[in-house]
Amino acid sequence: MKLTFISALVFCIFILPNTAKSDGWTQPKGQLFAKVYAGTMLASSYRNLDGESAFYKLDTRDSINYPNGRKYATELSGLLSGLYAEYGVSNDFTLLLDIPFGYFALHEVYSTNQIVVDGETKYESSITQFPYFGFGTRWKMSVGKSVTALSLMMRIPPGFHNGVANDPHEFLSDNAMQVLGGIEFGLPFKDGWMVSTLKYNYRFEDLQDELAFHVEAGSQKIPNTFIKIYGDILQSMGSFSNVGDFNPRRTILQENYIAAGATFGVQVAENWYLDVDYSARFTGKNSWNIGTFAIGLSATIPEL
Repeated sequence: MKLTFISALVFCIFILPNTAKSDGWTQPKGQLFAKVYAGTMLASSYRNLDGESAFYKLDTRDSINYPNGRKYATELSGLLSGLYAEYGVSNDFTLLLDIPFGYFALHEVYSTNQIVVDGETKYESSITQFPYFGFGTRWKMSVGKSVTALSLMMRIPPGFHNGVANDPHEFLSDNAMQVLGGIEFGLPFKDGWMVSTLKYNYRFEDLQDELAFHVEAGSQKIPNTFIKIYGDILQSMGSFSNVGDFNPRRTILQENYIAAGATFGVQVAENWYLDVDYSARFTGKNSWNIGTFAIGLSATIPEL
């Protein structure tokens, strides 16, 4: 199994730039790597500005009938799919394509206490869209036992409305232009590999810039299979002083979080691999506690 076959499936809607990919390694000249993926995501709580998990928000609009307000739960869910591809223009220069697609829904339900949800819907909405259209490059700087590469990805939003708060979408937004660039490092060893990346995400409009760090370790000791574990750290580059209360109905302008996950893959035919992935966030700030499960099917065409 070649390392170029291996890809990461980490889904984050409108947030972190993690998709199916093979960080560090460029594709050989004329070779195409392509992957289609599909999965689900769910978040029934979020991290507030103090980094604490919050399961309920307070509705204080009906002060006559509910002088102390009414608690309500929020649930964000989604169905995710997409296409990721890499093509080797030369042995040192690879073109990248990243096109995610998803259905996202928000459900708010009143609750009488912190255990039981009544079932009376307060608000619900959904949206089906391409979060962005990604076009990028990877340039291999050095190669030996390890590989170092530079990567650049431009994420073009599906709409061109300026601003999140006044977006005509009732739920979420059309996102904003993003330019993600950084350094990737890969180290193969007997029956396995390690990868780490450090990238800066320059985001337009009112979205705050982000610094993203990814690390993974994988093993191929069992023939025709691979397994890996990975971690992600996202750090907002802006101050949280003017963020305000967490708004589950809108695209998050800035957040911090740490996430981890694992992927298992198996060869189903020559140059074809099937993998399953699960990832979750376990700490953060102003961020959804998202868990994601996905499957992916990838293929490598050596000489296109």
